[in-house]
Amino acid sequence: YNSPLYNEEVYLAAGKTIDMANSTGSIGIEALDGARVKNDGKIIAGKSNSTSSGVGILGESTVSDETWIENNGQIVMTDAGIGIYLDYTDKGGKVYNNGKIESSNAKTLGIYSQLTNSAAPLATPAAEIYNTGDIILTDGSVGIFSENTKIENSGNIKVGSSTSTGSSVGIYGSKKSEIKNTGGSIEVGNDGIAFYGDDSKIDISGGSFNVISGTMIYGKNGTDVNFGVNEAVLGEKTGIYLEDSTINLNGNNLNLSDGGL
Repeated sequence: YNSPLYNEEVYLAAGKTIDMANSTGSIGIEALDGARVKNDGKIIAGKSNSTSSGVGILGESTVSDETWIENNGQIVMTDAGIGIYLDYTDKGGKVYNNGKIESSNAKTLGIYSQLTNSAAPLATPAAEIYNTGDIILTDGSVGIFSENTKIENSGNIKVGSSTSTGSSVGIYGSKKSEIKNTGGSIEVGNDGIAFYGDDSKIDISGGSFNVISGTMIYGKNGTDVNFGVNEAVLGEKTGIYLEDSTINLNGNNLNLSDGGL
């Protein structure tokens, strides 16, 4: 991609840090009304509670101006927070993660995109997320969680095991999202899911996958899956689960681990 962020309104330079670790429900950088943000430094998100989450960068688009967020640096969640939050996806907006989003705490979201409340999803999503960097999270966490968003991943996403209070998912697309995985690696822990689609499209043309204790693809509510990787290794459990959804394997072979389905 070609980044347009030569005229960002907010810029955090390399070697600089925004530290919100001692606050609760705070936002490191907030870009409203279509403002543009570029991070080359380090952002430490604040703590979360029952009513609000600590967020590294929040961007909100308007009908006339879409927000752009580019992370080339580091975003760290110290609690059950969100690295990058793209709101109002029906109005557009773009996220470019070329850096690192990480947390050693459970129940975090690396990148999260959400429709305006009660807004109907667009047939073709207006919002876009590009990940070429690293998203490293732990148990009960989701690397990229989207509503009505185009997602292109060629970076590395690692999440831990699912728990009784939250599933671990590499990339989750809902409400007519479109997921395209062209490279990189996705690793999930016990009972984790690499790709989860709910009324969405999933196109996997490249990458490596470590899902030995989890599921490669979970699709429901009319999700269409196009799988273009040969000799992918499925895990010890249900490798691909589809409910009212379809998959095209394009003649590729899948390898099952012992005990896998």
